[in-house]
Amino acid sequence: MTLASSNRVALRAIAEVTFGTTPATPAFKELRYTGESLNFNISNVTSDEVRSDRMTADLVQVQGDASGDVNIEVSYDAYDDFIEAVLAGTWGTVIAVAETDITATADPTNTFVTVVGDFVADGIVVGQWIEVRGYADNTINGYYRVLTVTSTIITTSNPIPATEAGGAAITMGGSMLRNGVVERSFSVQKQLEDITPNSYFLFNGARVGQLQLSFETGSILTGIFSLMGLGATVNTTGEAGQTEVPAPSNEVMNAVSNVLQIEFDDVVTTAFFNTLNLSINNNLRPQDAIGSLPHVGIAMARLEVTGDIELYFQDNSEYTKYLNATAFSLSFRVEDAAGNAYIFTLPRAKYETGEVVSGGLDQDVFQTSTIRAIRDATTDSMIQVDKFAA
Repeated sequence: MTLASSNRVALRAIAEVTFGTTPATPAFKELRYTGESLNFNISNVTSDEVRSDRMTADLVQVQGDASGDVNIEVSYDAYDDFIEAVLAGTWGTVIAVAETDITATADPTNTFVTVVGDFVADGIVVGQWIEVRGYADNTINGYYRVLTVTSTIITTSNPIPATEAGGAAITMGGSMLRNGVVERSFSVQKQLEDITPNSYFLFNGARVGQLQLSFETGSILTGIFSLMGLGATVNTTGEAGQTEVPAPSNEVMNAVSNVLQIEFDDVVTTAFFNTLNLSINNNLRPQDAIGSLPHVGIAMARLEVTGDIELYFQDNSEYTKYLNATAFSLSFRVEDAAGNAYIFTLPRAKYETGEVVSGGLDQDVFQTSTIRAIRDATTDSMIQVDKFAA
């Protein structure tokens, strides 16, 4: 008899069209993961019936909860569906500008101007990041956040370092996701492949309640997706007609070479970070009803976007923001060696806590703070994720 091994467990997911219902002939997407704790947790109540023989009369199931975490190492394109779900938004138009007439004008003007194109029709909106390539002056090529946009002019929040007239073949790309109110759910399948017959656990109606991202010195970039679902079943066969879509194979990112361009208020910071963690929490609430062991619904409550940072203390600039309750924007880019990238942006945030202590002998002094995102009126958002294919 073969005993099941964790090395032979496959994890897959498919977006549901109808909440709680696995699509027919599902094409499950394989998930890359480092660990998982998905389980159908049943609450039981012991009968209080009095028996003269002192024995327990029964153990009764009274509530079921399908939930757990999926632990990951961050790689490009592998978790975009889950990121979209936890933000309750929708990935926007994939920008694909390709023109030869775009003039770049350096700081303080900070504009890209087209003669025959239409930036608005291209889908570019205020606040999003665009990747610009193709200028002979390579210092211009890079990532810019859009401050204003018309059909012919983009003004950027961060500085354009040089001026170059149109003529070269210039491209602009990107796609943006902001937090919203779109409720999404998944059917998640866990297959134990090394036992005969195989075991297939299916969790339906799974909403992504939380995402935690961890960026620490000398470490791989890691994350945890926390799921809550309606129910679970276990069978010795998969779903009728199911197929499996392989997971993207892009490289795992790290906190040494893949975290780039950390910006406060659209200015690349000179601070040195030891830790940068980000948490997105939808505060999911299970909805239970008489006559149903599993939940009958899962509600999304208030969105909370928080972070923990630890940076080497060099000056008073960031601590002063904490003391004065000064709002700021924070963004950072993660990019693999092939050039695939994400930019995470909190358009408006404040320090919630702040601490600068010496600790003891022979230690570096850090500013250790928690930050909390709040609504930004310009973008009507609390968090934004931009993605760029190499």
